[in-house]
Formats: sequence, structure tokens, C-alpha cells
Amino acid sequence: MYYRLAIMYEEGLMTAGDPCTDDLDALGKKKAEEYYKLAAENGYEKTTTSAWQSITQDEAKKMMAKDDGHVIVDVRRQDEYDAGHIPDAILIPNESILDSPPEALPDKEQIILVYCRSGNRSKQAAQKLADMGYANVYEFGGINTWDGGIEMKGSALMTEDDPEWDCSVPAEITEEIRTLFDDAMKDLVGVGYTPIAVLGRQGNTYCILCKATVVYPDAKPYNALVYINDKGLQNIYEIWIDKHAEKEEFTDGTSNCA
Repeated sequence: MYYRLAIMYEEGLMTAGDPCTDDLDALGKKKAEEYYKLAAENGYEKTTTSAWQSITQDEAKKMMAKDDGHVIVDVRRQDEYDAGHIPDAILIPNESILDSPPEALPDKEQIILVYCRSGNRSKQAAQKLADMGYANVYEFGGINTWDGGIEMKGSALMTEDDPEWDCSVPAEITEEIRTLFDDAMKDLVGVGYTPIAVLGRQGNTYCILCKATVVYPDAKPYNALVYINDKGLQNIYEIWIDKHAEKEEFTDGTSNCA
């Protein structure tokens, strides 16, 4: 209790004195030291207050270009990581970061660059890592605003020369496909997908070109390839709008293959 009170006074979450007549910063520091002393008497040692930094994505790119042993950490889910991630990023889902340091991050002095989809989970993960004693944690937002390189796991996109995909299917979004699409996407939150055209079919699985509308502030729109069948949503692969939006086949739905 004493240790927690000391931190709250030190960080200004609690105040001592009259804000009209007293130096609250000085009084707060004094109260913090008093509680740190009480905490020490009860077996708790004062440690450095946990901290992490938010940086811009341009700053993150510059840090990634350095040969300093840094690590890039993607804190999204496995399926999101497989659908597209920043090159060389390792996957440590935010929900897996609990009370123990992740095995993939043995060096607490290492520079750690953290991102997620929109910047929410990355901030949560950065705070948790800092609380565990990691000294150089930098959070740079979400991949939905990233304009650098993207890697995908395996063969993500269907192509015209892939014999397993039938690219001659009609591009039209029929009522049957729309019903199948709506049912597959009903549980998704945070992003709205509008089907534009069917690009191909493999068995009962359809590859559909979609426009994605993101509800997060300052998020860039993008196109996506959505794979669905009668069992529901199979996968989503994002196509970054600043790389592809000017290409006719990704905007008017006239092309049958990616």
C-alpha cells in the first residue's frame, strides 16, 4: 500500500495541500518520499517508475534501419500477423503478456519497437513491458497506418496461374454471395467491409475484393481480399491503399484476379 501511494504522489495522481496556496509538486515529492520510506521499512524497495515512449512511424523506420540489436514486436493475434506484418517482426500477442517477461524478450535493455493494428493494444503491451522492467520500449501505433513494407505468411494472394483457383467466375456480388458474406463477417468489429467483386473461387471458398472502412481516428482506408465459405470467414489480407488505390483493378472491380 505504501509503495502504491508513493507512486501516486510522485506521478501527481494524488495531491497534498491547497492548490491555491501551496507548491503541490514539492509537497507531492515530499509525501512520495515519506511513503517510499514507509514502504522500505516494510520490505519494499523504491524502483524507477516504469516508462515507455510513443514515437511516430517515421521515427520507427529510422530506428529499424539501425544495426543496434532492436526487435520489432507485433502484439496482434496470430491470424492478423499471418495476414500481413512488418518485415522481421516477431509475434507476441498482447493477451499473452501477463506477469512474466516473454521468453522471446530475454534482454530488458534491448530496444523494443511495438505495434498492433490501430495503436490501442500496442500501448497496453508497451505499458506492461515497461512495468516488468524493460527499459527501452517504443510504441509506434498500428499497421493500418503503416506505409512501409508488409510480409505475408505463405502464399496469401491468389493469382491467375494458380491452378487451384478458378478466376473465370463472374465478378458480380450476387444475392447468394452477399448473404454468405454478411453471415461470415457479422462478428467483426472495428472495421466495416464492403464487397466489390468476386476475384476467384476454390471449391466452396470465394476470394472477394473489399473496401474497408476503419472506425479508429486517423486510420487510413484500405482494400482487402476476404476469403469466405459456408463455414464462415477464413482469412483477410490487407492491400494498402497508398500502394494500390491508384490501380484500376483494385478500385472498380473489373479485374477477376489479384
